This record gives sequence, structure tokens and C-alpha cells, in this order.
Amino acid sequence: MINHLGMVAPLLERARSDLKHRALALGLDRLRALGPTLSPLISVIRETPRSLPDELLSGRITCISPWACDMLERDWQQFAPIARVALGLRYETGKLAEACSMPTIRWIALGDTAPASGDASPVLGGAIDLALLRLLGSLLTPRTTGGAVPVLPTTYHDAVHQIDSAAQALSGLDLRLREFSWLLDQIGRRLVAMTHRVCAGADPKRLAAVDIDAGFRSNRYGMRSLTAELLRLAQVGALDANGTLCREGAQAVADARRTLLEFEDCVV
Repeated sequence: MINHLGMVAPLLERARSDLKHRALALGLDRLRALGPTLSPLISVIRETPRSLPDELLSGRITCISPWACDMLERDWQQFAPIARVALGLRYETGKLAEACSMPTIRWIALGDTAPASGDASPVLGGAIDLALLRLLGSLLTPRTTGGAVPVLPTTYHDAVHQIDSAAQALSGLDLRLREFSWLLDQIGRRLVAMTHRVCAGADPKRLAAVDIDAGFRSNRYGMRSLTAELLRLAQVGALDANGTLCREGAQAVADARRTLLEFEDCVV
């Protein structure tokens, strides 16, 4: 039984490592959406009459975009790996310390199986116990001759069930992160294209407010819809506090897909 688990352990470890890199990539995608994608839009909107920027952008957005740009330029590489993974999975900048203490995020980011508060701490919503993860981690290193045989913390059938549940949870989370990244890219492309369209008739040396004003009036609904979905996707979490896929993320994906279909004729 232990020998069979020893063959399964590297497969689960590979899935964990792949998901870690997916989360790191999503963290960057979130920052790019909030920073480089929104920054030109904010600059252009500021050239319009005061009423239009108030309709399209809130003060919070005009603050978060420079922050995201600064993160990309200076601070991202200074973040601990677990904080970068947490930003991709949860995106709660004010609660990064709390997110980094979550057993699920600690395991995905570091392979850490040290219990936060007892061996019953949930991982992936309780799909697999930390004690079993610790055993699987120990099986990644070949045993020395005469070394002690690891003790299975549960029955063999329960261990197989937990590993299968964890693999399914990782697969579902991987798909959700892929969806987030793809949708952020597609919505960002459409928003950039619409911004260029708004500015198409303006003086290239100095954006003419009257031309931009007219452009915004004809594209206001599309820009508002795309901006709202971009902001939502860039900030919604993939995991809830228990380490399972959250409903908010699923709803954000569904709404973003509908918005893409509505503006599918936009040049990208």
C-alpha cells in the first residue's frame, strides 16, 4: 500500500507545483489588468468633461491603477512567493497575512504541511488531511535501507479517496485560474481597442476634449461594461476561506463571458 502511494505522491506534487505557477501567473495578470490596461483609459478620461469621468471611474479605481503599476515595476519581486500566490488565489491586498496562513495556500505555494492549529486543519476544503499530505511528502524522498516504514494515518481506501478528491479539487481550481487569466486578457484587449476607437478622431499631439467627449458618449455603455467586468475579475477570489472554489468566482466568470459575447465584434 505504501509503495502504491509512493507512485502517486509525485503526481500530486506535480499538480501542486503546476497550480502554484498558475496562481503566480494570475497574480501578474491581475496587476496588468488593473495597471497597464486601465492606466491609459484613466489618462484619456481625465481629458473629458468632469461629468463623464465620474460616471466611468470611481476614485478607488484611479488609486488602485497606479498601485498596480508600482507593484509591477518595483514591488512584485520583493514579495514572498507565498504572498504572490495568495494574491493570485484570493486577491485581498489588505489581508495578505491572513491569506498566507491558510493551509490550502501554504500547501500550494510552499508544499508546507505544518499544521496551523492541529492536524485537522482543512486543505482544499477538507478534501485531504494534512497528515496524509505529510506522508505523501515524505514518500517523495527515497527511504534509506533499514529506515522506518511510514505509517499510514488512515485506512488505505480512505487515503485513495482523499487523494482522488484532492486531484479533482486541484483540477477544478486550475481550470478556474485559466478562465480568469483568459477572460482578463480578452476583456483587456477589447477595452484597449475601444479606448483607441474613442481617441481616433482626436488630435494626435493633444487629445481634443470635444472629440473624446463625443467618442465616450457613443461608447459609454461598452466602456462601462468592460471596465466593470475587468475590475471584478481582477479582484475576485478563486478560493473561499475554507480553500474551496468560491461562488463569487464562478459568477464572475459567467458574467464576463456574457459581456464578451455582447462585444464580440469589437476589434481585438
